[in-house]
Amino acid sequence: MRETDCQWPVLNLYLAESNVQQLTLLTDYFSMRPEFAVRGTFTEGRVLLRALRERPVDLVITSLELRGDMDAYELLVAMRETGLPRLPGVIVVFDAELPALQSRCLRAGAAYYLVKPYTLRHLADRALDVGGSLGADVRDPLDIWLVRAGLKPDDSFYPCFRRCLQAAMACGPHFALLKQVYIPAAQAGKVSVSAVDTSMRRALKTLESRDTGLYRQMCERFEQEHPGKRMTSKTVLEYMANLARGG
Repeated sequence: MRETDCQWPVLNLYLAESNVQQLTLLTDYFSMRPEFAVRGTFTEGRVLLRALRERPVDLVITSLELRGDMDAYELLVAMRETGLPRLPGVIVVFDAELPALQSRCLRAGAAYYLVKPYTLRHLADRALDVGGSLGADVRDPLDIWLVRAGLKPDDSFYPCFRRCLQAAMACGPHFALLKQVYIPAAQAGKVSVSAVDTSMRRALKTLESRDTGLYRQMCERFEQEHPGKRMTSKTVLEYMANLARGG
């Protein structure tokens, strides 16, 4: 089994957090989002600075407090003093309101800051805003996500599967497969419902055969929730629609 070799541009991302549990949570979430590629995780500011010299990225999300002798503010200052080959956009996350320090971080080059509590989806939205302001080439998130899941735009069934997924996303977490997904997709594509069903079955087989990391994660989650059962076209759409919404 192998990953699909079709690669689309995304925001290359470093994550930095002194709390290992929180860092794991961030990594899991952003790894599932199609718009981002997590290129490294860090708990120390100096290690992150060294990584930025060796492998620049588009974006850094970091907590204010980091392990070692360099916090996020000091990291921002060092990034400009050491002449990095490319400066990333930086989002700094604060545990509490610290107006003076927040202003200092912005003056030192931070693109944005957030104060806890926040939702991961809100953080991702702000990251996309920062990435867009940098001129990063982020294409339609739905297509990027489908490619990472294991489908290719030149697959014959791809347009039909995409229409089905869009219909499922519009319905919320629960839907009637025939009435709310297959029939609207057939009408939009000017094909029969039978053709839609055939395309969905082919897409499911293709996802299973390409066996990407993202698809394996969905299967593992499904197995935990429904031991001994197999994924169907409906369950694939339910899981993919939820993930594509950022859930």
